[in-house]
Amino acid sequence: MFGTSDIAGPQAALEAPVTDGSVAGSLRESYPAVAEVVRSHKADALARYGHPVVVSSNETEAVQAIAQMVRTSAPAPRAAPTYVTASLPAENRVQIPSYYAAVREAATTRQPERPRDTKAMTRVAALEGVPSAATTPIAPMVPRIPFDARSKTDLVSFQTAPFPHEGRSYSDNHVLLTVPPGFDANRPSVMIVFFHGHGATLARDVRDRQKLPDQIAASGVNAVLVAPQFAFDARDSNPGKFSDPGGFKRFLDEAALQLAKLHGDPRTIRTFSNMPVVIVSYSGGFGPTLAVLDRGGVPKSRLRGIVLLDSLYSGVDRFANWIADNRSGFFVSSYTPHLRAHNMELQSVLRARSVPFGSELKPDHMAGSVTFLPAGPISHRDFLTHAWADNPVKDVLVRLDEYDPRTQTARNGSGGPVAAVSGPMRN
Repeated sequence: MFGTSDIAGPQAALEAPVTDGSVAGSLRESYPAVAEVVRSHKADALARYGHPVVVSSNETEAVQAIAQMVRTSAPAPRAAPTYVTASLPAENRVQIPSYYAAVREAATTRQPERPRDTKAMTRVAALEGVPSAATTPIAPMVPRIPFDARSKTDLVSFQTAPFPHEGRSYSDNHVLLTVPPGFDANRPSVMIVFFHGHGATLARDVRDRQKLPDQIAASGVNAVLVAPQFAFDARDSNPGKFSDPGGFKRFLDEAALQLAKLHGDPRTIRTFSNMPVVIVSYSGGFGPTLAVLDRGGVPKSRLRGIVLLDSLYSGVDRFANWIADNRSGFFVSSYTPHLRAHNMELQSVLRARSVPFGSELKPDHMAGSVTFLPAGPISHRDFLTHAWADNPVKDVLVRLDEYDPRTQTARNGSGGPVAAVSGPMRN
């Protein structure tokens, strides 16, 4: 029998079959020398059977008690027996440990044996000295800004709008903002800043007649529109506050705040604050465009492109300087016959500076390109909807593949540009 014993004197601890308390009681009447019947049902997972233990100082009586238990007990094993030791004196209790414990010999005539060596077993559990497997650090999760499929367009009052401004009586401080359907603030995006021409208002002309919000949305490019009101319905190219040093920079800072409000998620203010800018100037919008180049206060790395739509009325040298100093940006000038001379002059200046240019728009990546597009004898008033192509602003945007979600998805999926992905439809 396995176990340790605290029995004093020449006592016997013998294993007996399973029984119950009634049989144990009858044993005490027949064999007064039997101290107690102790259930020893083992708790180890591998031990399936339990047996009581008879503790006695007389081995003969213990054997006889066990024989009587065999005759009187039920043959079926009792389920889930428990230890019954409370009635025993401490000196007469027998403890039956697991088979895996160290074995001690209960004898008073010699020194107890040292526990058997279980070092091999404990080492298996400890696994000391085993190098841990290398793990790749997990990058912190950055919460994605929710995708919004709704189109949002609004006229918003700006403190930094071009007007009111000293020296002019114009007081309309509204700015037309558009966040098109499907705009994704988690992807690369671009801000189109539109400078209207003479005799225009934002609602009547830029939004409803020239369809700028619709062209932005139809392009499918991850872009937003910001169009400030300049001289309200007047023949004037005055830039207002944009003529003040840093005026355009302050305007873009407020635009980021207002676009985040329009979008509906305040976290997008960071996206809008760092968004690259493309200026689209129509007709008399050349005045504010030149003011931005001279005193805008915006880092040249943020101004990615300039598009002049029948708008090169003045400033040939200043446009030439911007083109030569920003070779990673792009420049487009499309014109009717009455502005042909100014465009030829700019081409001559660029040729003298060894700056290459062309007469066709690139189909995709436009960074670093300079393009002159004669539109022929068409209506200057309709230039925003019918120029070298219908909806010319859209036609420029669909060529900015770095802001096209479809191109980005194709690149991310394959690790590089995908030739099989068809480009946007051209008008």
